[in-house]
Amino acid sequence: MNGLATREEIGRYIKAWTDTFFIAVHEWNFKDGAFKQQIKRNTNVIDGFDVFIASYELTKDEKVVFSKARASMVKVMVDGLRMTSCEVTLEMMSFTERVTDIFQGDSKDRGKYIPDVMAQSFDANGNMAETFEFTDEGVKVTAGGEVGVPPDAPESFKQKQREECIFNTGRKNPFTLTMVSLQVPRSGTCSPKLTLVTVLSKKPTTEKAEKAEYDDTFKKNLRGAFI
Repeated sequence: MNGLATREEIGRYIKAWTDTFFIAVHEWNFKDGAFKQQIKRNTNVIDGFDVFIASYELTKDEKVVFSKARASMVKVMVDGLRMTSCEVTLEMMSFTERVTDIFQGDSKDRGKYIPDVMAQSFDANGNMAETFEFTDEGVKVTAGGEVGVPPDAPESFKQKQREECIFNTGRKNPFTLTMVSLQVPRSGTCSPKLTLVTVLSKKPTTEKAEKAEYDDTFKKNLRGAFI
């Protein structure tokens, strides 16, 4: 965790954010669907930030949050390979909660169930050990759990996840869960190791394909950082 960040690692963060934008807009219907024509699955992450920042749909305070997040994203994309993994994680975490709060708050205001940010840890045998939910009241820890499914989610939500095969590697759906291993920062340092459940991403067929995918994501989005 104290070594220099890699292209694959940075690519995973970029991929997580492009997918988060897509989900917030197309599944959570952010701002009543105002961005569905502009935010697509393959929208460059910096272009995505620019769309939100330029929109009249966001309040002044929301634009400030997105502008600071954009600056952090550009910093990681431009300087990330000269930063340690811990420094990259801290930079990403510095804005993650504030941006997701805006997306989730908008949906919750319209009565839609939105799960809290969740992390899950696994034991040495690969079995689910604990599920961590980062709620407004603090961190809620539940023993065990189901991969990618919040323990207290409505049954309809859980069933929808299972039916869509989001969290398995079967042939019915080419998408699987992306797990980003990181250490959750506390007081500016990196401590207990958790596996952060991020969002959907297309499942590469091999480890080589995975490296190539994230390397391509890194290079594609890096170009956008200088535009």
